[in-house]
Amino acid sequence: MDLGEMNVDVDGEENCLDSMTSELVNDLRDCSDKVLQFLASACLDRLSENGYFFDLGCFTYGLTIILGFERFLSSHEEDFADSVRKIWDYKKNKCTVSYYCNICGSNGKENIKCCNEFPAKFVRNGVMPQLQQIMSTYLSKIVSIRKDLNEGRQQTHNLAAQFFTPLRSSEESEYELRLSGILSIDGVAVPGTSKKLWPISIMLVDLPTGDMQKSSNVMLEGMIESSSNPSTTLWNSVLPIILADCEAREGSVGMYKYKLHIVTVSADQPAKRSLFGMKGHHGSLSCFFCLSAGTFYKLGGEKRAEKRPDNLTVIDSESGLNGFGNVAAKIVQFVKPYETPIDCLHNLGEGVYENVTKELFSKVNKSTPKSDLFECDSNTLQNALNSVILPSSYSEIGNCRNGSDKISFFRLPLALVAVQSEFLKPQARFAIIALSMIANKMYTTGKGPALFDEQMCSAALWFLKEASEEYLSCKTHEVLFHLPDVVHAFGNIGPLGTFAFESSYQFALMGYSTRMTRHFSETACARMFRVLIHNAIRREISRRFAENPSPSLKKFLTFTKGLTPQQVYYNNVISCQLENIDEPYGDGNTLYGSLSLPCGKLKSEYYESSTKDDVFFAVKEGGHLECFRFVAAMVDAGEIKILAEPFNEINVANQFPSLSKALQELDNTDLYYGQEVIRMLKEFEGVKFCQLSERRVSVPLKSVISLGSYIDCGDGLCVFAVNGTMIHN
Repeated sequence: MDLGEMNVDVDGEENCLDSMTSELVNDLRDCSDKVLQFLASACLDRLSENGYFFDLGCFTYGLTIILGFERFLSSHEEDFADSVRKIWDYKKNKCTVSYYCNICGSNGKENIKCCNEFPAKFVRNGVMPQLQQIMSTYLSKIVSIRKDLNEGRQQTHNLAAQFFTPLRSSEESEYELRLSGILSIDGVAVPGTSKKLWPISIMLVDLPTGDMQKSSNVMLEGMIESSSNPSTTLWNSVLPIILADCEAREGSVGMYKYKLHIVTVSADQPAKRSLFGMKGHHGSLSCFFCLSAGTFYKLGGEKRAEKRPDNLTVIDSESGLNGFGNVAAKIVQFVKPYETPIDCLHNLGEGVYENVTKELFSKVNKSTPKSDLFECDSNTLQNALNSVILPSSYSEIGNCRNGSDKISFFRLPLALVAVQSEFLKPQARFAIIALSMIANKMYTTGKGPALFDEQMCSAALWFLKEASEEYLSCKTHEVLFHLPDVVHAFGNIGPLGTFAFESSYQFALMGYSTRMTRHFSETACARMFRVLIHNAIRREISRRFAENPSPSLKKFLTFTKGLTPQQVYYNNVISCQLENIDEPYGDGNTLYGSLSLPCGKLKSEYYESSTKDDVFFAVKEGGHLECFRFVAAMVDAGEIKILAEPFNEINVANQFPSLSKALQELDNTDLYYGQEVIRMLKEFEGVKFCQLSERRVSVPLKSVISLGSYIDCGDGLCVFAVNGTMIHN
């Protein structure tokens, strides 16, 4: 972005924060493993639930936490305690605070009304210190990704996508890094107060896909505290500060210079509409991507990118036309509404997936369905769901506790039931499968045929629209009408959604309660900086683990899951009688019944007779996915090898017989889209219709990328790849 007339002087404050961060990083680099482990324990154990943000003034609650921390510290020598306190108490109140009227946007003062209401408070943290830490930790990985992209070896990372390529291509030398940041805002309700916090965060796309979504790597620019939702006017007042913090200055690590650019925005519907100054989702022409005239339910419309490209959209914002409200949004000068990813968490998990799931169980939850499309007997449906084999790590998704669970429940057990179960109407089965495959392609690395997203979205749209246009809410409209174009622009949009941001908010605001209603903002301010210290500790542990960890640090990490990448390990020696086909592999070798991998844990039938964790997908020759049953792990010449039984795919003409039978009940357009759904299933690598081969092969450890979930279809198993792409859960 070009900041243009948004002149904001932040150099003095930023230099202070930069100096603080450099000092903090150096102190962490210099401290002993024991000091680092004590600090990490204080953050991660019960103290972390409330205690690492303990700056609560005179509150007894906060005082208890302080005393608890000091009580643990009292058993150590004073020199050790001083080293711990130096980092723990590190300049935690250095955030800057400013006030803005939510009505007119003018500068305000605390507790002095403007436009008949108290001003909103903006607590600014600044991202440059956090970015400096991230760059110091991940520089080699960032450079490696760029090298792979330039040499054509990396095609799945989001930086390879059409939208992100121009900024990266503008780098004038290999030592210049133009970083792509995703801005996110969201409202977080806090128990015990009518006020609401609005964290402002940034995610760095240039990191490895899994790392960029870690809560500790989501950069917290600041927070707005307000009794009412921030208006477009308020965001206009704060945006210049955010952009100046991110884009006005450069940083350096070694020989590399870097600069952060805010390239797009990821947020839920209300927050995004407030930032972009657009009408509510029920308004005509209010879609971010098109000019659909629909209100509560939206059909197609001319694409904004084609009808109102670039400056024409800016004019619409300034004039209050084509879905924009009466306040021009400054963000539109830099990011257009149609230049944003679709938010899968809310549009799928808490959108169309949740709505269809409720209708399937409408007789149980007493809800009123929009049509009879998904009408079925709830007991029969539950029995069918019970026949689906899910990896044990997914055993609780049926509770649908959050958006991630709702997505996984729909795309795995519900979709597998739709493949096989004939108690559902044919149109409902094809609609569920088409909808589920939209997410399954995101969550797995399976390659789909050309126009996979287009045809699955079109099929789902057809069956839903024919049943009732009431299914086509704004969230569903965005997915079914615009997802193919958005995927073409951004690549896999799963990692770019609000999953990681919402997780980071929970991490940053952990421990708020009704006892913390006084000094509300001061507490939030202290917490934000404490998060930076916590993140810095986590990164320092990761750095030491990657280089040459000491025995004490290794031992510490065995009790502390999640701080470092998932390690591969095997255990549970197989001591029972082997089947004849496996006996040759047991001669002179120790076979192990379980194997932990980054994608999950495999358990053999030899170790657990009723295992649900023995089916997996691996990348074979030519980059194609194949499906296997885990038999055992063994070590040969110091190398871990996987003994597995491959699945044989059933002849294509004989796959999915139940769905093929359902086609006989369809005609015209219903028949066409039913055929297309089956064709896509057969050609999508993340789905296999297969049988066990009764053969044994050795599968390379590094080729395993996903666990499998399946249902018995009589003539074979229908197996879905469960994961493969790192999407924050």
